[in-house]
Amino acid sequence: MREQILGIIGTALDSVSVHHGLGHHSFYLDLAGIINATKYNMIAIPFNLLSSAFAKTSICFFLLHVNQSKKRARFLYGMVGTMLMFTLAASILVFAQCSPVYALWTPSLSATNCLPAHINSTFGLAQSSTYQILSVSQYQLTRDSFYVHRRHHICFIPVDISRTYTPSSFSLSG
Repeated sequence: MREQILGIIGTALDSVSVHHGLGHHSFYLDLAGIINATKYNMIAIPFNLLSSAFAKTSICFFLLHVNQSKKRARFLYGMVGTMLMFTLAASILVFAQCSPVYALWTPSLSATNCLPAHINSTFGLAQSSTYQILSVSQYQLTRDSFYVHRRHHICFIPVDISRTYTPSSFSLSG
């Protein structure tokens, strides 16, 4: 539920940003449009990051109930903790990267006390890598759980399909 609320807030802020000109070429925008579009876009980033992180966390907790392997459970708990740590740090870093926060969206102040760009990009790369590793592990656990429950027909696809396909001919990746 919290991921949906955060997602709605992030989407609303992005919509306001688009209303102010996000997506248009800066040639067609006045200074106030550029500032407002950038401001609402920057404010939306933490909400969107946290929404995605909580959704992945929810999926992981579901997979922990479906798959009872202790080795995989430890891995998932570790990945969830790492992902949440990176997401919270990235959410804080968005606003802490410039000394007056409004320098993030005010073009004339962009050269003031801001962190070097490589710090933000390196941190973003680390966060994206964590998300990708977690996505691959979620896929693997989902696939394994699907095959375990397929024979018992306790799965999320119609019974006709589960009787028709065998594990070697059916793949979730397409």
